[in-house]
Amino acid sequence: MTRLFSTLAAVAFAAASPLASAGILGTPVEGFISFNGGSTNYFNSSNGFVPGGCQNSGTGSTTVTVVNPGAEFCFADGLNTDTANFTDNTLTYTDVSGGGTASTLLRFTFAPGLVTGVLELSDNFLNGGATASFAGNVLTINIATFNPAGSYSASYSLLSAPAAVPEPSTLALLGAVGVAAAAVARRRRAGKPG
Repeated sequence: MTRLFSTLAAVAFAAASPLASAGILGTPVEGFISFNGGSTNYFNSSNGFVPGGCQNSGTGSTTVTVVNPGAEFCFADGLNTDTANFTDNTLTYTDVSGGGTASTLLRFTFAPGLVTGVLELSDNFLNGGATASFAGNVLTINIATFNPAGSYSASYSLLSAPAAVPEPSTLALLGAVGVAAAAVARRRRAGKPG
């Protein structure tokens, strides 16, 4: 009987568990950054704004493999340096700003099903902060305006779906097996000499 209750408790716990952290180390992610509503992707190094030392340096590609340590995406001009750094289950976007009024749009596209949501961990952007949304396999971050000169960042936990919960018929079968096992154990105990 104890096993039955243990099994059912484990199944109930799995069903009630929140989303788990996604593991994305070694997987591809595509990055996009634009300013003031433009369509140019400044994470593409062929546009001339990607400094050395980042995964997207010198490749002309906006898809990189997540590694740790090391920032996956960088942008730098005379006023700002932006980095998007992934670990196995987080993204931290940092803007070291000289000040300005440009709005920023960021998009990160993951392999289908790898990431299923995001949870904001921190955000010290001013003027409304960094707003994030997740749909399909794309994380979108909007920053309405840059802040006064300084360093700003937003950090997000990347989530994945919990393990599959058994179907009701499977639960019924597990329950029946547990009851049968408890009955057999009771008979064995009853048949032992005292």
